[in-house]
Amino acid sequence: MLNKEVKEAKKIHELFLEFDHWFQSPTLFILRVIWGVLFIFEGWHKFSDIPSTVNFYKSLGFGSPELMVYLSASAEFFGGLLLVIGLLSRLAAIPLLITMVVAAVTAPSSAVFLGHGTGQTETFLSQIPLVFGYACLMIILFGPGKWSLDYYFRDKFFLCR
Repeated sequence: MLNKEVKEAKKIHELFLEFDHWFQSPTLFILRVIWGVLFIFEGWHKFSDIPSTVNFYKSLGFGSPELMVYLSASAEFFGGLLLVIGLLSRLAAIPLLITMVVAAVTAPSSAVFLGHGTGQTETFLSQIPLVFGYACLMIILFGPGKWSLDYYFRDKFFLCR
């Protein structure tokens, strides 16, 4: 009796693995493209108004705010482009993750922590660095998937693995 139930559980597990395998690449593709486009917009926004972004970075206490603006904007814009096309995705996600960690640490506390327990949707949505960082972490851990240029070049260039 127990043997029959174990066989049924194994069948269900194998079906789940097949289902999981089939959805992995489309899910990673959607993750890469959506978050890549969002990073592109964030980087473009910083590049489009350097003076006000520098002033904001000064208010956060950065020692060399102009350098930090250019570094973060470049990481976001060009890293986002690489995520969208799926080229050097894991490598591109590393500076993006670092940028998001710095943003989460240096951002005003009300933008990072759920509005100090108020539970308001606006304050939850303002936790952008944490959510963006989570997306980067997923790309670093699971890769870009089969629907990427990295998958196509995986045997030619070791950085695409």
